[in-house]
Amino acid sequence: MRFTEVLVMALVFLLCFATCDGPRTKPGGSEVVSDKSEAVAVLKPQVVVLKQGDRMVDGVESKIGFEDGFTAAQFTDGRNGWAGTENSLYRTTDGGATWKRLTLNLPLDSHISSFFFIDKANGWLTVVNQSDVERYGLGNSSCILASSDGGGSWVQQASFPDEVDIGCIRFLNGNQGLAFGARVVAEKPPYNEILALSTMDGGKKWNNISETLKAALRNEYGIAADYAHYIDWSSPSRILCLTRYGRLIGSTDQGQTWKVIARFKDERPGGYISSTGYYKLVLDTRGRISVIAGSEGEEGYWGDFVINDDRDSWVSYELIRTPFRDAVFLSDREVLACGIEVHVSDGDVKSQRPPQGIILHSIDGGRSWSAIYRSKSNKGFFSLTKVGNDEFYAVGDDGTFLRFAFGK
Repeated sequence: MRFTEVLVMALVFLLCFATCDGPRTKPGGSEVVSDKSEAVAVLKPQVVVLKQGDRMVDGVESKIGFEDGFTAAQFTDGRNGWAGTENSLYRTTDGGATWKRLTLNLPLDSHISSFFFIDKANGWLTVVNQSDVERYGLGNSSCILASSDGGGSWVQQASFPDEVDIGCIRFLNGNQGLAFGARVVAEKPPYNEILALSTMDGGKKWNNISETLKAALRNEYGIAADYAHYIDWSSPSRILCLTRYGRLIGSTDQGQTWKVIARFKDERPGGYISSTGYYKLVLDTRGRISVIAGSEGEEGYWGDFVINDDRDSWVSYELIRTPFRDAVFLSDREVLACGIEVHVSDGDVKSQRPPQGIILHSIDGGRSWSAIYRSKSNKGFFSLTKVGNDEFYAVGDDGTFLRFAFGK
């Protein structure tokens, strides 16, 4: 890692930790640290054992495309769906039986950061351009494209050239939309400050509403250093945002005001505390929030399913060597999840099995898990969608498309 990268990370963590005071205890096993602006939930993960499921799934696997590096997928119904890498987007109109690579014609130094469709025809795509500049972290611009034919053609709606990095876009309907990410502040070194854009006319005009989020996130130095990378807008009355540094933010007035619901930090067994690795929000059938977190890399491989219990305390249930990527609640207690299972041998590298994509099942709201399907691929599943009463689709990093049934 380059010295400048290390310096940037160190300064960001200093900004995140700058306002913390002493701890107090909250019911449920989590410590909460109070500061001037928000409560910090220091999670002590409860390690659980991955068991073999009572009901094993028969799944049918196929390929979306002969590329690697798939990062996003969405299905609006059982027939229409999209899956993409940073440079390509594929579409199916027959439930994954066939896929077509869509024409995008992106510049060489650009990549797809997110996409979202409200039905089989209308969707939006965000593209980030990172030009090669002398100063590390600068040279960012973003644009928003719209399609009315399922992704067959795209029209640019808006361009943001001033160090804007859009990472997520969501629409509630054909008019109301949000695009979140960060604006890079050109200091020495550069740092991210949270960014939020909204539209009320389907993307024809975008308004910068970042100040409403910054008001909830600013530290004692007046800085809202963070990056908004996941939005849940499944209910008209509530918007939820998960940030890169583990903040959960909510709005109940269409984004006019925001409140920090929780700020997570993970206390590892070695004693160090991390605020990174929070990926996605999952809501149960009662609207209660769970958070998918974990690690895949030099620090190790584990998955955390963070639950907000009835006493409003946050508890993390952790699977070692099985990072979660996505989940779907079937009821307030039953959950299906997907991810990757990493196998570790007892020292004999030659006998070590490659990793596998995995589908998991829980009947206690994510507190314990059973494996019900393991992929033929050595890549993980990152997307899981319920498309019928008992029918599910999963998509893997290497373009594996899994179709399976799981019912009562």
